[in-house]
Amino acid sequence: MESTFRFTVQLFAFLISNKLNDLSAPPARAKSTLQPMVAEFNPYTPEEAEEILAERVEKAFQPKAVSRTIFRRVAEAASKVGDIRVGFSILLTAGYLAERDGRWRIKLEDLETAAKAAEIIL
Repeated sequence: MESTFRFTVQLFAFLISNKLNDLSAPPARAKSTLQPMVAEFNPYTPEEAEEILAERVEKAFQPKAVSRTIFRRVAEAASKVGDIRVGFSILLTAGYLAERDGRWRIKLEDLETAAKAAEIIL
């Protein structure tokens, strides 16, 4: 006796981008098949950016390695650009610069150099 099994597979694809116009890139035929839906996320506020960055700073840096002034400027820049990864990048680069110079604490000059490398105006 032969038996046949049938089942349905649902496949979901997610396109994640910080540029809304990326959704218009696929050809019309692909868009009709994919039936795209847009879920828009607002950029983090400076307060939200501070909260997220604070968790990372606590895990990645020595206590008091990042002053409150420097920390706030990084959070503000990340919020203004709308990308928390900018804050991560600036802090990481500034930390490397301080470490390279034999310091455990980040200076304002480290922050400015790191921001310039990330092409961000503080």
